[in-house]
Formats: sequence, C-alpha cells, structure tokens
Amino acid sequence: MRFFTGIIVFAGFASSSLLAQILITEVMFDPAGTDYTQEFVEIYNAGNEILDLSGWSVGDGEGTDSILDSGSGLDLEPGRFGLILDGDYSLGERVYDSLIPDSALVLTIDGTTLGSGGLSNSTSETVSIFNLKGVVMDSYTYSIGNETGHSDERVGGSPVWKDSQDLYGTPGAPNSVSPKTWDVSVKFVQPANPVLKPGELLELEILVFNLGKQRCQNLQIELCESGELQDSPVERAAYQIPELASGDSVVIQGQWWPPASGAYRLYASLPFSMDQKPENNIDSLDVQVRYIKGALVINEMMVAPVSGQGEWIELYNPGTDTVCLTDWSFSDNSQDEGIVFGKDKMIPPDGYFILYQNEMEFSEIEYADYVKRWPNLNNGEDTITLFDPTGFQIDVVCYEQSSSVPGYSMERLNPLGLSSASENWRTSVAVAGSTPGQQNSVYCQIIPDQVLLSIEPNPFTPDDDGFEDRAVISYQLPNQQARLNLFVFDTAGRLVRHLRNGQETGMVGQVVWDGCNDSGTAVNMGLYVVYLEVLDDRQGVVQSAKQCLALARTQ
Repeated sequence: MRFFTGIIVFAGFASSSLLAQILITEVMFDPAGTDYTQEFVEIYNAGNEILDLSGWSVGDGEGTDSILDSGSGLDLEPGRFGLILDGDYSLGERVYDSLIPDSALVLTIDGTTLGSGGLSNSTSETVSIFNLKGVVMDSYTYSIGNETGHSDERVGGSPVWKDSQDLYGTPGAPNSVSPKTWDVSVKFVQPANPVLKPGELLELEILVFNLGKQRCQNLQIELCESGELQDSPVERAAYQIPELASGDSVVIQGQWWPPASGAYRLYASLPFSMDQKPENNIDSLDVQVRYIKGALVINEMMVAPVSGQGEWIELYNPGTDTVCLTDWSFSDNSQDEGIVFGKDKMIPPDGYFILYQNEMEFSEIEYADYVKRWPNLNNGEDTITLFDPTGFQIDVVCYEQSSSVPGYSMERLNPLGLSSASENWRTSVAVAGSTPGQQNSVYCQIIPDQVLLSIEPNPFTPDDDGFEDRAVISYQLPNQQARLNLFVFDTAGRLVRHLRNGQETGMVGQVVWDGCNDSGTAVNMGLYVVYLEVLDDRQGVVQSAKQCLALARTQ
C-alpha cells in the first residue's frame, strides 16, 4: 500500500487561508471601459467582528496602494462587501454607479490606479490585501483570458474562482456564479509539481468543499496514482466523509510513497451522482521522483566522426527497472542548459539507447532518438553531463583531446566503473570503429573479491515526516548471479525482519527497510545489524557481510 491512512480535518470555512476573516471575492482586471479608471477589487468580511480598514492596503505584487475612505468610512461590518475602486474612478465613465448596492462600502486608494500602473491584462498577477501591520490577509492570482468586462469571481467562500457571468461583474454585490444545489469540489492544496528524493514520502493535503446548498452525506474520496510506464501497477486508496454541511470543508491529510524514481500523476476524485458540476470532482497532482546517481550511465561516445558519420552518445541502463526518458537532458561545455530528449522513449534494464546528430543514421533503431539541437561535441577536451527530468545530475564524463580518434568511439570498460576515471575508458577496437546499441568491444567485467555492503542514510528516522524515513541497503556481490538472504537483527541477536529470503539477484542491487518488523509493527529506537548472505545452489552460503544501522525517531 503506497497511500497511507489519512486524517480528516474539519474546517467550517475554507479559503486560501482556511480561517480567514476577510476575503478577496472579485477582481476586475480587464474592464470594458478605460483600464486606468474602472479596475476594482472586491472584499468581503466573513467574520463576526467589524473590521477597521485604517492603514490597510492592496497590491498586485509590484506596487501597493493604501486603502482610503471615499465618504462612508473605513469600518467593514460582518457580511458586508467592500469595493476598492481606482483612485481616478470619479474622473472616468463611472459605469459601476448603477450596479453598486447601497449596502456596499465603497473605498478608494491613494494612487491613481491599482498596483503598479494598473492590473495586467496579459500576465496573471497576485492581488493581496494587507492589514495595518503589513500582513497578507488574503491573496488571489487571477487567470487571464476572460472576456473583456468580465471579472474573476470567487464561488461563495471557497477557493474556487470563475469568470463572472455578467458584463461589468457584480461590484459590491453577491457574485453571479451562485452555488448549485449539489456541488462538491476536490483540490490538492500542496505546492504544484513537487520533486521528491528517492524513498522520500509525500505529505498530501486534499481540500473537499461543499459548494452546494444542500448537506451531503456518505462521501468517499478516492486516490490513485498513474506512472509514466504503461505497465506500472495502479495503487488506490479511499477515505470516507460521513457528512459535509453546505459551506463546510474538510482537509484530508495522508501520505504517498513512490514505488520508484520517475514521473507520476496522483488523482483525487469524488464520485457523487447528484453533483450538478462533476468537472470539479477530480483534481490531479504531478510528482517527480528524482533518480539516483548512476541510474543511467554514458557508455559510449562518438565525438570525432569521419565523413558520412555524425556524433552520437550511447546511454546504458545498469538497473533492474525500465526508465522513461521523457524530459531527460544532456549538455556539454558549450551549453548553459540541458538539451531535452527522449519524449515517450524507454530504455529497458540492461539496455542501450543512442542519442544522435544525423537524422537518418540510426532512424531504424528502436532505442534511439534524433536530437535536433545537437551541441557539436569538441574533438578536444569536453564534459558531457546527463540530467534526469528534475535537473539532477545523473552522470558526468570528461574527456581530453588525446582520447578521441577520428572514426572511432570512446567506450567505457565497465558501466559500474567510475565515469570520471580515464582508466575506465578506451578507444573502440571494433572493426566498424564503434558498437552502438551493443556491449562495448573493450568491455571488461569488474568483479569485487568480496561482498560490498552500504546503508544510507545511517542513522535513519522512520517517523513518516518525509525526511530519511527509509534505509536504502545497497550491495555489490562477487557473483554475476546468486541467491540472497538479507536479515535485520537487534543487538540481542533476535531476528527482526526478513528483507530477502533466497531470492535471485544480480551483481548489484538495493533493498529498502521501513523500520518495521515482519508483522508490520514499527520497531524501537536503537542499533540493529543488517546481515547479508550470498547463496550458491551447490555450495550453500559462500560469502556474507554485516553492518550496523542506527534507527532513531524524532517523535
């Protein structure tokens, strides 16, 4: 289960800050008349006390204006709208005079226009309301593209906004986007496009808001993940909400543990057959999980081609999982940023992938990609860097002029050897001068003479705070293929966890421990011993290794 049990937190009112007393409820940034006199910001006192707006201000992220009395004072009563007009509104066409109800508190500003030269019609800006101490009380980033003369309006007290249905908007009056009888919305409230480290938990917060007029009962929020690999299993979870009154909200708090590196999309949905606006019953969150260094390696390079050839770079996947190459990038010394490649391309385990300069050279090879913006690699010294979709550096190779021979590629002796070590690179000895998409002609197996075992982080803190919650146990074996036992013992020699029990493995691998015993119960703080055995079908245990691991908890 990669979705962990959530906590439902009830809140009686929701906005950009869930307990806000004052709300921005309407923004007119592209008026039908003159921009400099007819922009406005509408606010609403959703609290129970009178608000004295003396010393308050409004801004657009670039400029701030003091809110001033326009003749009716600065006290905003509970349940009352306040309408902040351009400083020069009275000098213009005054198109809102007949629309503003007597109940609204009309306000003005000390500048001639809102913000810095007025609100932009071409770029989204964040409108904020500041109190006397300069603290932001509410803010809203409006979306451009409205029909001219139609404002952005908040739907009730929710975080949902829509284009006004009325020309000139509804200044100082209830918004035109009135609630439906049945309407429940779902929205992720954490920052967009989070980037996680391998093994890191993602803390989830999902806001469920009853925008409709009727109380809803027996709601169920469903969560699922979608990976970039088509054969990725889909993980699902569900959370129950017994009832939700009109205008109320709940925040569902949970956790998600990504199964591997790559790109994911998380979905939160609320199936509700009576909902009159089903389009806001689902929301998604794109998540990137960073790859580890060496997840892919630069394995061969043609940097000095002869006539009729083009430059190319071969990548190799030393891991056990298929890697989606969408939004991966590479660069050399001439590039300030990586050149993106690999859209919808895959590289299988123990597989090769070619990036090439000449459009037709490898066009018939499945695992290859023509790179139109090829950087022209230097025949002399250069540095080639490979980045994953998050911009994290996965592999770096530096070469010198003496390394490149015209018409012959530079090949890596072993993918597991150091990328930066010149002794791990040789000129190809293949008759054709290179081995694109195949094992290198100079390949040399590097086998350790004993089991290598390492653990990171050590100590680790499996308290589900999203930081160092998992211990990643890495091993390198002196066997190309073997069976593996991997156990965790406490300092009294008692077996705590079977992590591997005779499973087949290659020379290298990783296993994750979550700090629980075989029953799934979290173990106590303290020192533990990770013990690894390499098994041979004929000889039994042939080698072993062990290492201490410290488990701590912050709560």
